[in-house]
Amino acid sequence: MKIEKEIKLLRGAVIASLALSAVILTTGMKANNDARFETLSVERINIIEADGTVKMLLTKYSTFSL
Repeated sequence: MKIEKEIKLLRGAVIASLALSAVILTTGMKANNDARFETLSVERINIIEADGTVKMLLTKYSTFSL
């Protein structure tokens, strides 16, 4: 009887930890796409399409590479 109680307790702990992990993963991966900056210092900005191809880039001439 003692082993059956321990197994039930362990099953409950596993279910609780899985539920907690699912909550953490789903709430932690939400992206906030409305980023605003007061100052942004960069040397190069790549503007890309959804498929990853570069549409436009902003850079200074000395760092431009073909």
